[in-house]
Amino acid sequence: MPVKKKTTSRRSSGQAAKKKSTVKKTTAKKKTPAKKTTTKKKTTKKAVAPTSRQSSKQAEEKIKVIKGKKIDLAKEKPVGEIIHYYGKIKVGVVEVHKGQQISVGETVYYSGHTTDFDDIIESMQDFGKNIETAKGKKQVGIKAKKKLRRGDKVFKITPVK
Repeated sequence: MPVKKKTTSRRSSGQAAKKKSTVKKTTAKKKTPAKKTTTKKKTTKKAVAPTSRQSSKQAEEKIKVIKGKKIDLAKEKPVGEIIHYYGKIKVGVVEVHKGQQISVGETVYYSGHTTDFDDIIESMQDFGKNIETAKGKKQVGIKAKKKLRRGDKVFKITPVK
């Protein structure tokens, strides 16, 4: 018969490992009463022809008066679009659209969701070098007097005669 050796723990009796008992608490879920569903009838809106009053209002909204000159934004095409804005130095990066051109000294109008002001281009740079004009598909930095946002449109102001 083999003799079993008695193993002794190195821990003292006060330091004996204690087993943790885990008890899961269960909470009773309260049943909520079933909600009543109501069905709504779908209504279709009939197309109403605009009255002369409405069409004149819409026409008036697209004509802006900037520095005493009437500007028709419906006829104007955007010259470019803001693709980035540097807030501390107040410079907007404008990507000039193909076939368009902007120059230093011209008055431009910035239009966007929350942007609505005009400004004179005082300085324009391309990769840190001052330039006078920017032609299509070029990205240039323009100093602005107010905050610009990505997606704002840039219009060149030409007065309505």
